[in-house]
Amino acid sequence: MWFDERQLRLVVLDWEGDQELWSLTYRKMICMADDSTLSGGWVETAARITIDAEMEKKINAYFGNEGNDPPSHDEVLQYIINHDLVPEEGLGRPYATLSWHIGDITDSWDLTDEQAHDFLARNEKYIRDPLTQWGNESVLPTLLQEEGIKPRED
Repeated sequence: MWFDERQLRLVVLDWEGDQELWSLTYRKMICMADDSTLSGGWVETAARITIDAEMEKKINAYFGNEGNDPPSHDEVLQYIINHDLVPEEGLGRPYATLSWHIGDITDSWDLTDEQAHDFLARNEKYIRDPLTQWGNESVLPTLLQEEGIKPRED
């Protein structure tokens, strides 16, 4: 299965001198660098959060932890997710940009250019993410058929 780094929702946690690369999607640590800096590849697209003493206090208070022990990794991750500290749309630079054109549907479907424009504008949010996963040959025909638009009979 192909996916890009935005689907992994990557975040680098700077915590007690270490850096950890986490996937919020899979809720797992991908790698860790002791007393050094993670760099290159997907790391450069990740959001970054510093877990300092103040953040640890907030996390402990959120989970009702008493004392001075640092929160667990699971608690830190859950806090980040619950407080939307790494919103999905704010993650990294895009890996690829998708575009589609009126001709993508008017060539095969019974629509005028204006109708095709209206369809694409109305369905942009339903096209963008599925198009990445399933491709043009599946997503657009499905949405067009759902709206009762007929294929051209040429």
